[in-house]
Amino acid sequence: MLSLDTLLSLDELYTKADLEKGLFALAKAFYLSNTQTFEGIETDKINHILHHKPTPTNTEMLMIAFSVFSNAIIYKAFVNSLPSWLAKSIELLMWLEKLSDSELQNRIGSPVIEQRIVTFRYSPPTVLHPFLLFKIEATMVGNSINGTSYDLFLSIHPAIKDLLVPFYEKPKHFNLVPIEAAPTNPPYQLFAVSQFMELELPSLVAYRVADHIKFASNGRPLDSAIGRMQKANALDEFFNHDDEWYSKIRTKMMAGVLGFVYKTQPDGAELLKAFFTKAYTQMVTAPIIWSYLKGWNQSEPTADKKEKAEIAMLSLVRQMPVNEWISLENLLGYIEFKQLKFVPMAEYWLFNKLYLEVPSRAKKPTRKYWMPVTNEQPLTVPFVKGSFFLFAAFGLVDIAYRMPHSSELMAKELGEVTPYDGLAYVKLTQLGAYVLGMNDTFASLDYAQEGSITLGSDSLLIIAKGNLLFFDRLLAKFSTKLGLSRYKVTPGNFLADCNTTADVGVKISQFKRMVQQPLPPVWEAFFASLISQSTIFKQDTQWAVFKLPTDNPELQHLIARDPVLKTLILKAEQYHVMVAEFDLPQFKNRLKELGYLVSG
Repeated sequence: MLSLDTLLSLDELYTKADLEKGLFALAKAFYLSNTQTFEGIETDKINHILHHKPTPTNTEMLMIAFSVFSNAIIYKAFVNSLPSWLAKSIELLMWLEKLSDSELQNRIGSPVIEQRIVTFRYSPPTVLHPFLLFKIEATMVGNSINGTSYDLFLSIHPAIKDLLVPFYEKPKHFNLVPIEAAPTNPPYQLFAVSQFMELELPSLVAYRVADHIKFASNGRPLDSAIGRMQKANALDEFFNHDDEWYSKIRTKMMAGVLGFVYKTQPDGAELLKAFFTKAYTQMVTAPIIWSYLKGWNQSEPTADKKEKAEIAMLSLVRQMPVNEWISLENLLGYIEFKQLKFVPMAEYWLFNKLYLEVPSRAKKPTRKYWMPVTNEQPLTVPFVKGSFFLFAAFGLVDIAYRMPHSSELMAKELGEVTPYDGLAYVKLTQLGAYVLGMNDTFASLDYAQEGSITLGSDSLLIIAKGNLLFFDRLLAKFSTKLGLSRYKVTPGNFLADCNTTADVGVKISQFKRMVQQPLPPVWEAFFASLISQSTIFKQDTQWAVFKLPTDNPELQHLIARDPVLKTLILKAEQYHVMVAEFDLPQFKNRLKELGYLVSG
């Protein structure tokens, strides 16, 4: 039996009326229908009270009601005596924080409240008596001239849950449990770029600040800019596909995020920290994740601010252990137990406005609209999978996945098939833990465990030892591979993704951070020459150049002979003429007099 002190503390959980109609009534029915005696339970005393005292005292009701929680044997017998829908309710709420009456009714297949009505009295509806054993909370969800409507939420009182926990085995996915062995390639494709983000991000930010990423009026990056961005920055992609739906997904994700980056923001990990702790929770990431869909111009990608999917996503990732692989199955089960709500956008817009263009024999491709897979949180699984790919694009997590289905199958089963369906395992990286505020520090690029690199003392050669696949990836931005472990740096390959002197300076700084060793004199001289030679050519805006049509000899003769034009044209060569900006008005006016208009 529970101690008197315990009973008195439990007395605060119920009103006398709720206790009598709820838990006491259930315990009474159990004892009256059960002749079995239980160790540690004063069965004779209980039966005497139930048979001879029509109105037990409050202390006696407490003793009888809570005696069913005294040990595992009697509790199991008590639960087995309950209607199946009530026993299922207890088991569900043992591991969930709470459920609304409608959610619980859907799960157990039995009514929970007496009748859902709109009442002119400001009071919630009444639960059926057996459900009074739970904690009941009412939330007003509607208030109009027609009356007031409520949602009821049911949960197990924490004090009672503490008594019951020893009687249950925790469900499989109640906690996040790392897998014993890391996933391997094959059968999985591994994507891990956190070590390279310190090198990639400054270039990407410079590329964005130079306005090389073009955006539509709705803020989405233009498809025409994606290929150039991927090539210019040598970005690795998730999928080695030629299919347009898959081939540039990571670059599109990064372009979408970089749309929120400006000149005044920091570089590297600090930029990611600023974005994912501030901008990310305010934005709607559905258009970035599902960039392969069309119809965004006629869609409204907004969501309920109270249940923002981005906030739920950050909450999920912050509960992951660092540097441990977690299965997607475990993560999705954990989401259910923690009751995280993912509402990435209004479902109406997703299911009625967004579509894939599927090739057909007709001139125009057909439209395949997204169809919901399930009635309960239909967007949770595809959004969570896509969000992990978004986080992986910036090195916050590593992912292991199978290659996606073919685009033909995806077109046939849109809603059941997305590019992210092959995701199997996720690992929160040190970079991710720092960016999300879980760790105070982040170890910058350190490849000591992968091997070493040696810079040539009299040439621009690099020799790598160790994990050569890693060094192929690390050195690709700076050099050309000559052999198994040798790399050659030339002006051409080093300057390939530079457009300004500032870009050259950023890239040299990246190289120095990467090699983590003093530079030999030949390298210092090489970088000094790149800087000095990047400032030699200046674009002179004081001159205007015009090209003459090659098939108009009359105009060519006029340009060569007219006495006024001859004084204004500084140079004429290969059907091009050069005029000083200072003389442009007079040049244009003279041509007007001769019947020619210079537009612009």
